[in-house]
Amino acid sequence: MTGLLAGLLSVEVPAIRFDLSGGQDSRLVLAAALAGSENLDRIHIQSSQTAVEDMKIAKQIADATGLVLNAPPWDGEKPSVRIPLAPLWYAASGGIYDALYAANSRIGDEAFFLAGGHGAETLKGNYNWRRVSAIARDTTPVVQPFLRAALRSGLEALSIDPDAPDGSEWHYLGYRNALHGSRMTNATIYALRPLLDRRLVGAAHQRFDAQGKPAKPAESMIADLLIHISPDLAALPFDEEKKALDATRISNRLAVLGRLGPVEPYKVIGKPSPTMGGPLSGLLHRARATGFRESAFTQDTVTALINQAREHAPAELRAYIGEMADACIAQMQTPLVSNTRPARAAGKLMSLMMVS
Repeated sequence: MTGLLAGLLSVEVPAIRFDLSGGQDSRLVLAAALAGSENLDRIHIQSSQTAVEDMKIAKQIADATGLVLNAPPWDGEKPSVRIPLAPLWYAASGGIYDALYAANSRIGDEAFFLAGGHGAETLKGNYNWRRVSAIARDTTPVVQPFLRAALRSGLEALSIDPDAPDGSEWHYLGYRNALHGSRMTNATIYALRPLLDRRLVGAAHQRFDAQGKPAKPAESMIADLLIHISPDLAALPFDEEKKALDATRISNRLAVLGRLGPVEPYKVIGKPSPTMGGPLSGLLHRARATGFRESAFTQDTVTALINQAREHAPAELRAYIGEMADACIAQMQTPLVSNTRPARAAGKLMSLMMVS
């Protein structure tokens, strides 16, 4: 990870932009970049102005590292390109990512890398390190046998024992992780996910075999890597107290892990070319033809799409889907909040539009 980022920072591009939250994952990726390269002028950090806690933590990181927060990684003006959200969601996320949002704004003619902490959940766990049968038991009884069969066949396709005690995380790695991460290509084709590393994933599963699942974020593999690479950044506050790494914890783990030594940068051939990127126009046309004509999701447009989608449900599920649709419409908030349970349920229901 550190060698990869050091190699990319040597490429003749304006910058690598690091998106920072208040958590451990994005900070670990930044720490790896700072540890492996002297080209600090090419490291740009960004955090959302609307996420107050994230911005507070990002400012502390900027002060500690001497980096400038939210400075653009290019000189002069760059055109901003916006894509209508509703057709983009259906074309790029329908059926695989239920929350009603997508990265629908990007910088035109961009040629810089965008790095983030996505992939960390392949190391710290997304489904809580358990058998996939336990996931099925947490769902509505009517769907349990179907979900259990799908989960088991999914693991078998990956050559993983369906009864593996860490089967949930193998399933996440093989399916949802890839689908979730690929959505960034709506914004850029130069997205970096350094934590998606085969050796790190292997180490995480070996750690589970030896120690079981971590009891709290401060004991995770992500926390250990951050301490190993940059104990100074590890000591800064996080957005949640449970993620905090106090001086005793850092000292004790350093005694076991040691400090990161010199790293050989990857050799990178070539450099990114400016590109407009974005989704294929044909996919957006198909989404509009299906019914996703409005630019944004509103309560009225989502309600109309849900009513259209329920007609696509298989006959044996139509009554159950109808009850779910009615409950979803009744509980929807105004204005629509994209990541609430009703909105996510709406996303799942609207994926039925793909069923002929």
